[in-house]
Amino acid sequence: MKLALLAPSPVPYTPGGAENLLSGLYDALRQQGQHQIELLKHPTPEHSFADLLHGYRFYSRLDLTHFDAIISCKYPAWMAQHPQHLCWMLHPLRGLYDSYPADWPQALHQAPEALNPLLSLLARQPERACLEDSFALAEAAWSDHPELFDLPSPLVRQIVHFWDRIALHPEALHARFCISRTVQQRPNYFQQAHTVQVLHPPISLKSSPSSPSKTEQAHQAATPFIFTASRLDAPKRIDLILQAYQRLNTSVELHIAGTGPQSAYLQACAAQDPRIRFLGHLTQEQLLCAYQQAEIVLFTPYNEDYGLIAPEALSQGCPVITTSDAGGVTEIVHHQHNGLIVPPSASALALAIASLLDHPQERQRLAQNAQPSVAHLNWPTQLAQLIAPLKEPSIPEHLFSSSHSARPLKIVVAVTFPAWPVQGGGQQRLYQLYRQLARHYQVELVCLGARNASHQLADQLMHHECAYTPEQHRISGGLHQRLDKDLTDVAAYYSSFYNPQWLARLQQATQDADYVITCHPFLHAAIRGVWDGPILYEAQDIEPDVKTGLLAGLDDAGPLLTLIQQIERRCLQDSQLVFTCSQQDQQRLHQLYPYQVPPQRVVPNGVNTQETPYTCYAEREARRTRLGLTGESLLFMGSLHPPNIEAAQHFLQLAQRFPQHEFWLVGSVCQAPELHYSGANLRTFGLVSEAQRQALLASATLALNPMHSGSGTNLKMLDYTAAGLPVLSTPFGLRGLNLPQDAVYQAEQSHFSVTIEAYTQTSAAERDYRASLARQKTEQEYDWSVCAEPLINWLAQSSRATGLY
Repeated sequence: MKLALLAPSPVPYTPGGAENLLSGLYDALRQQGQHQIELLKHPTPEHSFADLLHGYRFYSRLDLTHFDAIISCKYPAWMAQHPQHLCWMLHPLRGLYDSYPADWPQALHQAPEALNPLLSLLARQPERACLEDSFALAEAAWSDHPELFDLPSPLVRQIVHFWDRIALHPEALHARFCISRTVQQRPNYFQQAHTVQVLHPPISLKSSPSSPSKTEQAHQAATPFIFTASRLDAPKRIDLILQAYQRLNTSVELHIAGTGPQSAYLQACAAQDPRIRFLGHLTQEQLLCAYQQAEIVLFTPYNEDYGLIAPEALSQGCPVITTSDAGGVTEIVHHQHNGLIVPPSASALALAIASLLDHPQERQRLAQNAQPSVAHLNWPTQLAQLIAPLKEPSIPEHLFSSSHSARPLKIVVAVTFPAWPVQGGGQQRLYQLYRQLARHYQVELVCLGARNASHQLADQLMHHECAYTPEQHRISGGLHQRLDKDLTDVAAYYSSFYNPQWLARLQQATQDADYVITCHPFLHAAIRGVWDGPILYEAQDIEPDVKTGLLAGLDDAGPLLTLIQQIERRCLQDSQLVFTCSQQDQQRLHQLYPYQVPPQRVVPNGVNTQETPYTCYAEREARRTRLGLTGESLLFMGSLHPPNIEAAQHFLQLAQRFPQHEFWLVGSVCQAPELHYSGANLRTFGLVSEAQRQALLASATLALNPMHSGSGTNLKMLDYTAAGLPVLSTPFGLRGLNLPQDAVYQAEQSHFSVTIEAYTQTSAAERDYRASLARQKTEQEYDWSVCAEPLINWLAQSSRATGLY
């Protein structure tokens, strides 16, 4: 693909964030070797309105149709027009947006009459068709009334906002990215900001082969020191760092790198403190050494767009202290994980510095988390996400077929439970979904479980199970003992690091992987310990919602629920794609994590209809006669999962209400200690084989689904409908399933008894009608071959765009 990177060149030339980002992007694309790259730089001063007018007009008139796609990051370059225009925004002209004086007017008042045509145009809906008119009218107005165009002025603000709304309109750009959530959420930056994807810039800082190791540098460092690097300018708030440091009674020096307009002022502030050293400009090699030798890095700007210093420092194993109002920095620094986030005051900052200096073990813990926390910020990972939306117009589609690949795409899936043997809904989804993927790609499941074993489950589908270690059982057991709840999956966030066999198996599997999927978010941190490529998140549930229900009523559940939400947030922020079981779960993720959710796909729960025989009413009755069954047999299947336990309790209440009917309870939910009823009409089957499960589905007369909590969709519903078994469900139990209204019986739990009584009077014809309607819909939309298509298609499109396949 022929790509043009558009880079306005500052006058006078001073390289900054935009130049570094585009330079790194240019180098990464060249190293990839898949594209022809041109870096188009144009001198673009911005000292006056005339400069801005020239820049926006220049880029608007560029003919770039000889390129397949263009990428811009900054004004006025994003005014360029192209069918495949990607914008990766750093920021607009901030002095006319969020840095515009708060007490200044937002628009020009009492303007000369000669400006009426321009002001009338600016009041209209911005459209590309009126762009040339806006240039001409603005130029004429500036010529007649230059005093109204001094920067920053409300009139210039109106004009630039008008131009940017044209350039950044969702229909004008093929895809929109920005460098941080801070940028994404700033007022007026974007129309429809929720469609803008956050893509943090990668870390380009690298050591040369001759660079000394961290250990060697530790010996070389004369004295321990605290470090910061920044442009010495007011928004970077180096003065706040000085005020905090000068409160400390410590011999650890403060080293400050950088130059800028506040150099003299800051050096005067520190003149009486011999512990403070100003280093001036550092080369990349010197900066790298400073990060590696420093005890702590301080970075406390105000409302920073992104703040590359933070991920650079973390990448070198140095914890970072920042402030809560530092903007994009707080998206990279996670409080008490890889650094500290404190209020923006000298006293709070001083207290945080002193705390880490006085507690080396805590400082070392943060340092150990530092590098893994930013491992995903590398060019191959971020580049794949950036150019994924692009389409190659000149290469026939058939050339991308798998027959032209040296090997099939490889997908590794990390899971906290085994997929085989299949005994519950989660295992059913895991086995069936990835069996479908294995028809197209090579898939390895790397699971924690009860034993050490590997099985080839299907062509291109390998299943590895590694037994939980005693240390893992100690961690999860301690949590269980404290809360009286099984939270083995949550505990795996920590305990997975105490299973060297599983980590080794995961590392081995990912050596030649193209994508890694974390099934649930709790293994995300462990994955990042061995893998720095693209991650996908399979959200089988909305974890905070499920765990809130599980932990309801516990006084000390708050911190744990906060941690669970933080874990899921980090996983989402680091994922290229999240796929959920339903549209409702997608919407819930957006509610919990506004502006932080990556692209999404619904990959619904399904059933293998070819392996689930349909049993009509006549066949069902003949089978029941052979088995000596009379009356009605009501079935509920479920795993040992809190929402299933709640539903099973209601199921047992119904068994007491209807002693004349048999109630069949199937699955590990039978083990729940909360279930006490043991009447003669209750049969508990526990875990059953697949053959036994099919026999029960073919012999029951009504399936009950009295669910009222949980997330995702209920796999058991599709087992019932595929088998031709009539179903009575709560509306909640049908969430996420597009089943016809006449296909199943619906009632709230409180009305189940009445509905069951009515059902016993229905004819065979009505039962068959509903069952056949449900089976037909299930075959059309919920066979696993259909359910897997959104994920298979996304993988195909993404891998084609990045040249993987």
